[in-house]
Order: sequence, then C-alpha cells, then structure tokens
Amino acid sequence: MQDVFGMSCPPLRNDGNARTGAEAVRRAPGYVAPALAAIFFAAFALHLLVEVARRIDPADPAGLLSVAMGAAVVMVTLVPFAVLFAARARTAWRRVEVAAAERPVRR
Repeated sequence: MQDVFGMSCPPLRNDGNARTGAEAVRRAPGYVAPALAAIFFAAFALHLLVEVARRIDPADPAGLLSVAMGAAVVMVTLVPFAVLFAARARTAWRRVEVAAAERPVRR
C-alpha cells in the first residue's frame, strides 16, 4: 500500500464502526462537537442574512436583486454544512443510544 506521497506504508485496519457498547458510551460526548458546529453554522447564516437584509433599500431594484443574491449565496454556502453537522450529531447520538441499550443494567 502507498500513501499520498507514493511511499510504502502498512495497510490501515478498518473495522468500520464496530465498537463495543462500553467503548461507545465512553465516547458519548462525540455528538457534542457536530451539534455545536451545526448550531454555529445556522446562527452564522442567520446573522449574515440579517446583515444582508438590513441593507435593503425598497427604492433601489438593483439593490434588492443584489441583496437577494447575497442571501442566496449565504444559504447555498453555509446551510449544507449546518445540515451535515446536524446529521453527524444525530448519527453519533443514535450510536450512543444503541450502545446504552446494549449495556446491562446494574442494580
């Protein structure tokens, strides 16, 4: 196997996401970073949209078009990242729930 620079390296062992229940529960805070990233990107997009909307002058049709295009650029650029991070957080949370359900209950 070769790495990026064409040098030989040992093959990586990839078990997929096969983790034991205890290991997945120990990694429970793994959903926090994607969730916070999704919140940040959504808030940043909302902030930029509000800033762009503040610049609307109803008497200037070219300005309205410019503001609409700016809002579209903000949405096209930032919203996919927010959705991606939200999906990652949801997947990580689901893994935590499944791992917690597999753990035996101690009494």
